[in-house]
Amino acid sequence: MTLSIADATLILPAGRYWLSTWDAAMTQRWIDMALDSAMQQNLNPAWLAADGGLLANLRVWENIAFPAGFVSDWPLALLESRLVPLLRLLKIDESEWKRWLGRPAVQLEQRERRLLGMLRVALQRPALLVAEAGFFTEESLPSPSLDLCNAALADGVVLAIGPVAPPPGWQFAEIGLERKEVQT
Repeated sequence: MTLSIADATLILPAGRYWLSTWDAAMTQRWIDMALDSAMQQNLNPAWLAADGGLLANLRVWENIAFPAGFVSDWPLALLESRLVPLLRLLKIDESEWKRWLGRPAVQLEQRERRLLGMLRVALQRPALLVAEAGFFTEESLPSPSLDLCNAALADGVVLAIGPVAPPPGWQFAEIGLERKEVQT
């Protein structure tokens, strides 16, 4: 995949990459530029916030279905046929995940919100996932999030952007930016 962002052209084979930034403002600028560029190039991008990016007033099921319905207008049967195998990767009892799907997102713990965010992305099967690097944490390894990432994004590109490197267990390769000082 070739992704042109600002003055940079990134040639990224399938895999995980961390674009190191210096601060939150720079991180947000690069996320915005990466998503904008990917959409202009029809690369089917998805975005993942560090906290999972959920809408607190929606139930888990609605948070999962919202992007798929908004972007692609999938029929419910297709959504369910893609969701069930992903839910099985969570390695929890079917009755537990059925209960979990009906809960309001506001009631979820941080780890559950992150897992749900990755589940939503996995359901979309994007060619490019642009994520806040803060999503990929040490405490989330080993985890169902990693299993979902491996299953759904095996042929895609994950581009984590932020000042802190994802832990080694996530296996990200660093893409460095050259820091330029402005002379006054």
